Amino acid sequence: MLDDDFIFDLYRLRLPPINEARAGWKFDHDAILAAMDELQLKFPVVLRFRHYKRQQTTGWRTFGKHGMRENYAMGIYHEIKINDALSWIRKIDGEDVTPGKISWILWHELKHAEQTERWAEHYDKSPFRFYYEAYHAHYAKGKWGATYSQNIYELDANEFADAKTGSLLVLKEN
Repeated sequence: MLDDDFIFDLYRLRLPPINEARAGWKFDHDAILAAMDELQLKFPVVLRFRHYKRQQTTGWRTFGKHGMRENYAMGIYHEIKINDALSWIRKIDGEDVTPGKISWILWHELKHAEQTERWAEHYDKSPFRFYYEAYHAHYAKGKWGATYSQNIYELDANEFADAKTGSLLVLKEN
């Protein structure tokens, strides 16, 4: 018989049906659940693989993306997509792609999940409004030409992910 905690964890975190990226790495279920606990996320997280094409101007959504979704079966949840073509033989911004770099991307996106929940709770608003009312607010954006890279929420997520360096959320397939 499956215990209640196991079933609850399956609800809280959903991985792709085949948890193996095209590049040969996979999500570490237990480590990600621990990260969700650390961030005190209340809504479930659904992880998906997605191949992003790098945009020449900004690199926007090149490696990962966070968004809020809702459906009848799960209610409101975080959807995080990570580029499954990131392999150990490529480079990201001149750096080798390693389990640490992909984990950094996932920590960054999980921080956006936490930002969304805290903002919604603080302002007593739907988490769906965060992106439009907070992330794109004039005070949050960076200067012209750096509205993404200097956005206060991006800087916060980057700082958080930097602090988590060495705390792996993905495993290399052998």
